[in-house]
Amino acid sequence: MSRRWPALEAAAAALAEGGRGPWADGLGRLAARVPLDGARPRVYVEVRTQPPTAATGCLPELLRWIGADPFMVPPASRSAEVSWEELLEFDPQLVVYAVDGQGTDYGPEAFLSVEGWDRSEAAVHRRVFSVGAAPEPGPALLEWARLLQDLVGEGFWGWPPAQASGLRRLGRPIQRERP
Repeated sequence: MSRRWPALEAAAAALAEGGRGPWADGLGRLAARVPLDGARPRVYVEVRTQPPTAATGCLPELLRWIGADPFMVPPASRSAEVSWEELLEFDPQLVVYAVDGQGTDYGPEAFLSVEGWDRSEAAVHRRVFSVGAAPEPGPALLEWARLLQDLVGEGFWGWPPAQASGLRRLGRPIQRERP
Protein backbone atom coordinates (compact mmCIF):
# COMPACT_ATOMS: atom_id res chain seq x y z
CA MET A 1 0.00 0.00 0.00
CA SER A 2 1.13 3.49 -0.76
CA ARG A 3 2.14 5.66 2.16
CA ARG A 4 1.38 8.82 0.23
CA TRP A 5 -2.25 8.02 -0.59
CA PRO A 6 -3.78 6.30 2.47
CA ALA A 7 -6.86 8.56 2.38
CA LEU A 8 -7.50 7.64 -1.25
CA GLU A 9 -7.07 3.94 -0.47
CA ALA A 10 -9.50 4.26 2.45
CA ALA A 11 -12.03 6.11 0.28
CA ALA A 12 -11.83 3.53 -2.50
CA ALA A 13 -12.30 0.73 0.03
CA ALA A 14 -15.22 2.55 1.69
CA LEU A 15 -16.91 3.19 -1.64
CA ALA A 16 -16.43 -0.42 -2.73
CA GLU A 17 -18.14 -1.48 0.51
CA GLY A 18 -21.01 1.01 0.08
CA GLY A 19 -19.51 3.55 2.49
CA ARG A 20 -20.06 7.29 2.46
CA GLY A 21 -18.00 10.32 3.35
CA PRO A 22 -16.34 13.16 1.43
CA TRP A 23 -13.75 10.94 -0.27
CA ALA A 24 -16.15 8.16 -1.11
CA ASP A 25 -18.74 10.67 -2.31
CA GLY A 26 -16.16 12.43 -4.50
CA LEU A 27 -14.93 9.18 -6.05
CA GLY A 28 -18.54 8.08 -6.51
CA ARG A 29 -19.39 11.28 -8.41
CA LEU A 30 -16.39 10.76 -10.70
CA ALA A 31 -17.26 7.11 -11.30
CA ALA A 32 -20.89 8.03 -12.05
CA ARG A 33 -19.74 10.31 -14.90
CA VAL A 34 -18.12 7.40 -16.80
CA PRO A 35 -20.42 6.30 -19.65
CA LEU A 36 -21.49 2.69 -19.18
CA ASP A 37 -20.65 1.86 -22.78
CA GLY A 38 -17.75 4.33 -23.02
CA ALA A 39 -14.26 3.42 -24.12
CA ARG A 40 -11.66 2.92 -21.40
CA PRO A 41 -8.63 4.43 -23.13
CA ARG A 42 -5.03 3.50 -22.35
CA VAL A 43 -3.62 6.40 -20.31
CA TYR A 44 -0.03 7.03 -19.30
CA VAL A 45 0.68 9.59 -16.55
CA GLU A 46 4.33 10.57 -16.19
CA VAL A 47 5.39 12.03 -12.86
CA ARG A 48 9.11 12.42 -13.58
CA THR A 49 10.92 12.83 -16.89
CA GLN A 50 14.55 11.90 -16.10
CA PRO A 51 14.29 8.96 -16.06
CA PRO A 52 10.72 8.55 -17.34
CA THR A 53 8.66 7.46 -14.34
CA ALA A 54 5.07 6.28 -14.40
CA ALA A 55 2.44 7.20 -11.85
CA THR A 56 2.29 4.61 -9.08
CA GLY A 57 0.74 4.12 -5.68
CA CYS A 58 -2.98 4.82 -5.85
CA LEU A 59 -2.86 6.94 -8.99
CA PRO A 60 -3.44 3.97 -11.33
CA GLU A 61 -6.48 3.04 -9.24
CA LEU A 62 -7.69 6.64 -9.40
CA LEU A 63 -7.38 6.46 -13.20
CA ARG A 64 -9.60 3.38 -13.19
CA TRP A 65 -12.23 5.25 -11.16
CA ILE A 66 -12.34 8.03 -13.76
CA GLY A 67 -12.77 5.60 -16.66
CA ALA A 68 -9.23 5.02 -17.93
CA ASP A 69 -7.04 1.95 -18.39
CA PRO A 70 -3.74 3.03 -16.76
CA PHE A 71 -0.22 2.03 -17.67
CA MET A 72 0.46 -0.65 -15.11
CA VAL A 73 3.49 -0.92 -12.91
CA PRO A 74 4.27 -3.74 -10.47
CA PRO A 75 1.87 -3.78 -7.49
CA ALA A 76 2.96 -1.77 -4.45
CA SER A 77 5.62 0.12 -6.41
CA ARG A 78 6.30 3.61 -5.11
CA SER A 79 7.84 4.67 -8.41
CA ALA A 80 8.48 2.92 -11.67
CA GLU A 81 11.12 3.87 -14.17
CA VAL A 82 9.75 3.04 -17.56
CA SER A 83 11.61 2.29 -20.76
CA TRP A 84 10.47 3.90 -23.97
CA GLU A 85 10.08 0.40 -25.39
CA GLU A 86 7.55 -0.44 -22.66
CA LEU A 87 5.63 2.73 -23.41
CA LEU A 88 5.67 2.07 -27.14
CA GLU A 89 4.31 -1.41 -26.50
CA PHE A 90 1.54 0.05 -24.31
CA ASP A 91 0.79 2.62 -27.09
CA PRO A 92 -1.07 5.10 -24.89
CA GLN A 93 -4.15 6.74 -26.31
CA LEU A 94 -3.75 9.69 -23.94
CA VAL A 95 -0.59 10.97 -22.23
CA VAL A 96 -0.51 13.33 -19.25
CA TYR A 97 2.66 14.94 -17.92
CA ALA A 98 2.08 15.62 -14.21
CA VAL A 99 5.73 16.17 -13.41
CA ASP A 100 6.56 16.80 -9.76
CA GLY A 101 8.31 20.13 -9.28
CA GLN A 102 7.77 21.34 -12.85
CA GLY A 103 4.05 22.06 -12.93
CA THR A 104 3.10 22.72 -16.51
CA ASP A 105 6.57 24.00 -17.44
CA TYR A 106 7.25 20.64 -19.04
CA GLY A 107 5.61 21.05 -22.43
CA PRO A 108 3.68 18.29 -24.13
CA GLU A 109 5.75 18.90 -27.29
CA ALA A 110 8.65 17.10 -25.56
CA PHE A 111 6.70 13.90 -26.11
CA LEU A 112 7.44 14.12 -29.84
CA SER A 113 11.20 14.40 -29.31
CA VAL A 114 11.50 10.68 -28.65
CA GLU A 115 11.88 8.61 -31.79
CA GLY A 116 8.76 6.59 -32.47
CA TRP A 117 6.42 8.54 -30.26
CA ASP A 118 5.07 10.56 -33.17
CA ARG A 119 3.46 7.30 -34.35
CA SER A 120 1.69 6.61 -31.05
CA GLU A 121 -2.05 6.96 -30.96
CA ALA A 122 -1.81 9.75 -28.37
CA ALA A 123 0.47 11.84 -30.62
CA VAL A 124 -1.42 11.20 -33.85
CA HIS A 125 -4.68 12.35 -32.24
CA ARG A 126 -2.99 15.19 -30.27
CA ARG A 127 -4.01 13.81 -26.88
CA VAL A 128 -0.84 14.78 -25.01
CA PHE A 129 -1.19 17.21 -22.11
CA SER A 130 0.73 18.85 -19.26
CA VAL A 131 -1.08 19.46 -16.00
CA GLY A 132 0.17 20.27 -12.53
CA ALA A 133 1.51 17.45 -10.37
CA ALA A 134 -1.02 15.42 -8.41
CA PRO A 135 -1.75 17.16 -5.12
CA GLU A 136 -1.99 15.43 -1.76
CA PRO A 137 -5.33 13.77 -0.95
CA GLY A 138 -8.13 16.23 -0.37
CA PRO A 139 -10.49 18.34 -2.47
CA ALA A 140 -7.63 19.43 -4.76
CA LEU A 141 -6.86 15.81 -5.69
CA LEU A 142 -10.49 15.20 -6.62
CA GLU A 143 -10.43 18.34 -8.81
CA TRP A 144 -7.20 17.13 -10.43
CA ALA A 145 -8.83 13.74 -11.09
CA ARG A 146 -11.85 15.48 -12.58
CA LEU A 147 -9.54 17.36 -14.98
CA LEU A 148 -7.99 14.07 -16.10
CA GLN A 149 -11.48 12.64 -16.52
CA ASP A 150 -12.47 15.68 -18.59
CA LEU A 151 -9.45 15.02 -20.85
CA VAL A 152 -10.56 11.39 -21.26
CA GLY A 153 -14.13 12.53 -21.91
CA GLU A 154 -12.99 15.07 -24.49
CA GLY A 155 -10.98 12.48 -26.38
CA PHE A 156 -13.26 9.46 -26.13
CA TRP A 157 -16.76 10.25 -24.92
CA GLY A 158 -17.73 13.33 -26.94
CA TRP A 159 -17.39 15.78 -24.06
CA PRO A 160 -16.47 19.44 -24.71
CA PRO A 161 -12.79 20.42 -24.48
CA ALA A 162 -11.43 20.38 -20.94
CA GLN A 163 -10.72 23.77 -19.43
CA ALA A 164 -8.30 24.44 -16.61
CA SER A 165 -5.81 27.04 -15.58
CA GLY A 166 -2.35 25.89 -16.64
CA LEU A 167 -3.52 23.03 -18.87
CA ARG A 168 -1.20 22.71 -21.86
CA ARG A 169 -2.03 20.74 -25.00
CA LEU A 170 0.08 19.31 -27.77
CA GLY A 171 -0.11 22.18 -30.22
CA ARG A 172 0.23 21.28 -33.84
CA PRO A 173 -1.26 18.36 -35.70
CA ILE A 174 1.07 15.60 -36.78
CA GLN A 175 2.16 16.08 -40.38
CA ARG A 176 2.41 12.83 -42.29
CA GLU A 177 4.07 12.38 -45.66
CA ARG A 178 1.71 11.06 -48.26
CA PRO A 179 2.87 7.91 -50.04
